[in-house]
Amino acid sequence: MRSIAPQNSGQLTALLQGIRAAWEAGRPPRSCEGRVRYTMGRPAYLGSTHAALVPPPSREDGQDVLRTVLRAWRTDYAELAAYDAAHGGGIRHALVTAGLLLVDGTDDARERADDLVQRATCGWTKPSYLKGLIPFAARLKALLEPAPWSIERVQL
Repeated sequence: MRSIAPQNSGQLTALLQGIRAAWEAGRPPRSCEGRVRYTMGRPAYLGSTHAALVPPPSREDGQDVLRTVLRAWRTDYAELAAYDAAHGGGIRHALVTAGLLLVDGTDDARERADDLVQRATCGWTKPSYLKGLIPFAARLKALLEPAPWSIERVQL
């Protein structure tokens, strides 16, 4: 497969950063105590010792951002869309899956959607990484919602 490279590789990064900036919408980082993030396909319960993170958007705000990006995918994001399509479509797939997760509206669904958008817009454009987003999105969507964290559950 022939690689489609942008005229200026910074264009892809700028487009991805624009999507992430719209997703984060200027919200300041906050303590992530009590949040559940997904690492290596498993839930990770965050505490006060973790660095502050930008909270995920509300269901409505997240859906608005993703709807806007996906509607403009072939126009405003044409260069990114062409590159993504040439390498398996992982970015678009992750954004669509994030939108589907937000339909649920739970905090866990918002965290999963946030993880997908963060991964899709991280700026890595290596073809193998983009292709890996599709199975990752499917696994993340299929996971059962984790039980609330409790100190009593920790086996010491």
